[in-house]
Amino acid sequence: MNKKGSALIFFIFLIPVIIGVIAFVVDTVIITKEKAKLDSITKIIIQEIVEKDLSEEEAKKLFIENNISVDNLKITMTSERIVIENHYTIDSIFGRLININEYTVRTKIENKVEG
Repeated sequence: MNKKGSALIFFIFLIPVIIGVIAFVVDTVIITKEKAKLDSITKIIIQEIVEKDLSEEEAKKLFIENNISVDNLKITMTSERIVIENHYTIDSIFGRLININEYTVRTKIENKVEG
C-alpha cells in the first residue's frame, strides 16, 4: 500500500474539518466581541441616563452614535429603576456552512435608581 496516497486522502478529508473549526472560532470571537460591545455601551448609557437625567430619545441617540441598532431597543424608566433591552443580528461565517445566516446578540441591563 502506498503511504503517500493514504496520507493525501487523509489530508483531503481533514481540510473541511479544519476550515469548519476555523470558521467556528471566528464566529465565536465575533459574537463574543459584539455581545461585550453591546453590554458595555448599554451600561455606559444607563450611567449617562442616571447622571444627566437623559430622556429615552437622548439615550437612543447615544446608541445610534455608537453604531448600535435601535430597531429592537426597549427602554423602561421608572423612578426606581432603568431597564434597557436590545437585540440585533450579525452575519454568520460558520453558520452558512450549516444554513444559519445570522446570529442574534441580546442584552438586558437593569439599574436601580438611588435617591
